[in-house]
Amino acid sequence: MVARKSPRKRPTGAPEPWIRSRAWDLSYILATPLLCLAAVAALSETLSSLDLWLGVMALGAMGHHFPGFLRAYSDPQLFRRFRTRFLLAPPLLFFAVLWFAREGLHGMILVVALWGIWHGMMQHYGFMRIYDAKLRRRDEASARWDFALCLSWFTALVLWSPGRLHNLLEGLYLSGLPQLPAHWVRALPEVATGLAVVASLGYLRRIAQQRQAGRPASVVKLGLCAATFGFLLLAFVGMDDLLLGLVAWELYHDIQYLAIVWIFNRRVTDAGSKSRPMRLLFRPGVPYIALYVLLCLCWGALGFGHDALESADAKQLAVAFVLTSALLHFYFDGFIWKVREPETSEGLGLALGPGDAGPPKPTPDGMSYLFRAAALRRHPAFQLVAYCLMVGLLYLVSPRALERGSLELTELLAESVPYSPEAALDHGVALRKKGRYADAAERFEQALALDPGCLHANNELGILRNAEGRLDEAHRHFSRAQQANRGYAPAWNNLAVLAAKNGDATHSESLLREALRQAPKLAPAWNNLAAVLVLQERNSEAAVALTRALALDPGHRESLANQQLLADTSLSREELSHSLHLAVASRERLPGPVSGRSCGGRSP
Repeated sequence: MVARKSPRKRPTGAPEPWIRSRAWDLSYILATPLLCLAAVAALSETLSSLDLWLGVMALGAMGHHFPGFLRAYSDPQLFRRFRTRFLLAPPLLFFAVLWFAREGLHGMILVVALWGIWHGMMQHYGFMRIYDAKLRRRDEASARWDFALCLSWFTALVLWSPGRLHNLLEGLYLSGLPQLPAHWVRALPEVATGLAVVASLGYLRRIAQQRQAGRPASVVKLGLCAATFGFLLLAFVGMDDLLLGLVAWELYHDIQYLAIVWIFNRRVTDAGSKSRPMRLLFRPGVPYIALYVLLCLCWGALGFGHDALESADAKQLAVAFVLTSALLHFYFDGFIWKVREPETSEGLGLALGPGDAGPPKPTPDGMSYLFRAAALRRHPAFQLVAYCLMVGLLYLVSPRALERGSLELTELLAESVPYSPEAALDHGVALRKKGRYADAAERFEQALALDPGCLHANNELGILRNAEGRLDEAHRHFSRAQQANRGYAPAWNNLAVLAAKNGDATHSESLLREALRQAPKLAPAWNNLAAVLVLQERNSEAAVALTRALALDPGHRESLANQQLLADTSLSREELSHSLHLAVASRERLPGPVSGRSCGGRSP
């Protein structure tokens, strides 16, 4: 008989490398990228990338703010310690966001975008420090090397993403911040990669030194780094549709966050938490986990629907609420989950053991002023002054902001990020508005070369070919946009324009009905429906359609002209039919975010 091998046992007193268990950590922390990619791939078969993005950003991104707020405002000890921050931060942030929204300024949106990237990086860094702490590695040098690795690779991967770099640069220039020379921007990805390689080599050297000293690095931590950086490379750079990459990344971030917060609160509750809401919610059992997730989704649902609001004031209030929730989440998480804090360490099962040096302590030598400076940075008064200076600076530079969609802005972005299809598309649209059709066509062709599935580039190129009378080419481009996404209303509208030009009013009407089913607020489609109804001698219905078009867009040029024609009783039927104005639909005429993929998957 072959002797059965007994499982390897961990030596008595040896630290446990997992936060909870091997299976739990793999499911919710390390292997989560695979689960997220599989989920996104399955969902994208039935939902557009924008629909997925909107759903995940509301239910997931905003929903996972709830546990932090629950702890902040229901934990008596935590609230007493940070009372000033918890009471002042919400109104101060909400006021600034609403003020900027009412003034039409972009600065606070830029703050959310940049802080969101930092927040995602710091969550990963926090997990690295947790896994080190599980092996009783709390030395300051390891923390610095972990931070350098995180910062360098997150920066490099964001800069290598055409969509993310384009969006960040656009946010900078829309906020009025100084314009960077295009050749500097083009060099940034290479410079960031070089720094990341240097940081990685130094990190490997540090690992080797630790191993020689008998304190090997956490294998789990290294596996987490490999999984996270590889996942970011695929999500930000490898995926053609950036929105799907952002959806997968957000799911990864949210699942990790909700899982670690659940474990923390369960341990705190078992230890006798004084927070009654936490004692009621964080109990063992599947029903309580389901309730926890449901409450997070309910908070996230508050971020839905602001685009459908008719009142501009109501829409601004709703957007300010969503952005304030994000800013509070970023801010609170910066201090309520510090691993160095004893309460947090105990809640994560990181109690000090034999031989554990504990958190690094300030030294009394000549470097002590740095520790005092760091402590000052965390003081509420200092943070308040810094916040007011930041908001004031963003307001002062706002007059220098470039206009969204302007030729100056789009040309700068196209030169800075030449490998971004979105930048080429935006520049092409700006050139078309200036009447530079040949140059615009080159940009649209460039966008399609970079991203053959780009909806808007096909649609825009079709608009140009239609204006040139090259109707067959226009039909080909409109059809490609329609086939790429059957819910893309401008393509249906523009195919209807071609059908009307070819004298097929019945087919044109059916195409327009579908366009309006997809986008009921698309004014050009209502105008065109009125025109084809006139061609079918249904003038009373046409008048109703024109009224709808002008209600949606009172300055719609084609609708105003057609209304005058319809009111002119001196025109014969033939004269009226030949004088009607048809309107193509382009991206800037859409009433809201397109339910489909733009070039590179731009986030609204």
